[in-house]
Amino acid sequence: MCRRSLEDPRFRKYPPLPVLACEGFEPRAIDAHDGEGEGAGEGEGEPGVARSGLHSPD
Repeated sequence: MCRRSLEDPRFRKYPPLPVLACEGFEPRAIDAHDGEGEGAGEGEGEPGVARSGLHSPD
């Protein structure tokens, strides 16, 4: 599900897969302690794939 769709009607709730790029993507903040983004290491997504849940509108 695209979380950006909750705030912006231009984004579809369920975009067609695979999502290769997203206009609404915002990188997560980097934690200075371990150099990993927020939520890293929790088994979310795949390496190199945006995990923000934001997808580009059609």
